Amino acid sequence: MTFRIVASVFGAVAAVAALGMWLWFAHLRPGLEEERHEQAMADWPILVQNGFQGNRHDIARTFRRCFRPGDPASKYEALFATAEERRYPDPDGTPTNFVQYEWYWDLGHGGKGDARFCVLMNGDPPVVIQVYIAPILY
Repeated sequence: MTFRIVASVFGAVAAVAALGMWLWFAHLRPGLEEERHEQAMADWPILVQNGFQGNRHDIARTFRRCFRPGDPASKYEALFATAEERRYPDPDGTPTNFVQYEWYWDLGHGGKGDARFCVLMNGDPPVVIQVYIAPILY
């Protein structure tokens, strides 16, 4: 009977410790988000160059890790050189700093592409304000 109690307590402590280690290494480890961001910034030009070939989930995750709201646009200057740029003036035609960069993702359904990777910026100096993937509906 005593052995069962000790074994149960030990098992519970081991499970909590394992869960804590998993959370630390998989999600909370200091610097992990920055490492993933830097890796995504290195991977993004390769994905653009090969036409976004590969696992769709991995491609979308790389995009979301690469571009972060709040970052200055200057950080991504080389990456934006590979995108289409759209500038949006005020309704009266006055130029603004509102800019959207887009990459088209062809998933094989025809047309220019099936989705767009979009990065919106605004401000002076420009800052990333939104990052999203938009379907193209024909």
